[in-house]
Amino acid sequence: KNVKLKVTPPNTAAAGNYKVTARVSSEDTSATADLGLNITGQPKLSISGREGLVSTRASAGKQTPVPIVITNTGTAPADDVELSGSAPSGWKVEFNPKSIDRIAPNANKEVQALITPTDKSIAGDYVATISASARGESASTDFRVTVVTPLALSSVPFALTIAHVEIPGPIGPAGPTAPAGPVAPAVPAGIW
Repeated sequence: KNVKLKVTPPNTAAAGNYKVTARVSSEDTSATADLGLNITGQPKLSISGREGLVSTRASAGKQTPVPIVITNTGTAPADDVELSGSAPSGWKVEFNPKSIDRIAPNANKEVQALITPTDKSIAGDYVATISASARGESASTDFRVTVVTPLALSSVPFALTIAHVEIPGPIGPAGPTAPAGPVAPAVPAGIW
């Protein structure tokens, strides 16, 4: 009689070959057989910034390096991981390195995403999407990019303090010919 044997490995099992022993028995006899089970595993990718951050600041028209961490939480290595990015029209998203040869299970690799907003970007928050793919497995994460412009930087208020000091007149044999005037208090700081 034919029987079917169903084996369910835990989802944490690493890829590899395993021995499974099947045993059957009746009232007067029993038999065992060793079977081979090949678990191929599957990579599972996730993307985050260094220390879990998914936001950065960038200047209009200037390249900003952003550390990106690619993690493989699967049970098989992730091979030939390709990186890509999308951002608002006219922006550049490049990577260093451009791809990763292999990420072992439960390991991660860090790359630099090089994000360049257009020089005409206005100050504000934008979204850049970072993606990774390997052997049919893919992941993506949105990063918030806060763009600052030279105009935004120049509008930061600053204080100017002016002090008035009166210098005594020429000094003669009997001392100063004119009494020294008091030092005027500083003019309250003004905001430009």
